[in-house]
Amino acid sequence: MIFVKTKSWEEIERFFAKLTSADEYFLPMLELVSLIKNSIYATGLYPATSMHALLISQSETFEFRHQVLKIELQKSKFYFSYFERHSIKPLLELESSHQQGFETLEYFLKRRKWFLKSIGEIK
Repeated sequence: MIFVKTKSWEEIERFFAKLTSADEYFLPMLELVSLIKNSIYATGLYPATSMHALLISQSETFEFRHQVLKIELQKSKFYFSYFERHSIKPLLELESSHQQGFETLEYFLKRRKWFLKSIGEIK
């Protein structure tokens, strides 16, 4: 088993800012990370990276590909893959435009019930 230790949202934001300074291709991921970091969800989501992908878990330490959301940037879209149990194949896959990335994340959070209150009730 491979365990992943998450980082703070600030560290993840700096990571993608550094990538963006080298190549503007990563700007949409930096913008998504900034939105998450400044959102109501930030304290309940724990981020890490795998190469250029964003990993999000509900735990500060998690097993790779076990109850983790992976968000990848590919050309003009975000690809969301949720791994429930040590599988190569994700349980859930979503895609969105860069502009709809945060809304797609919210859809995922609601669908998987990652927060006790429904997303519409969180203020």
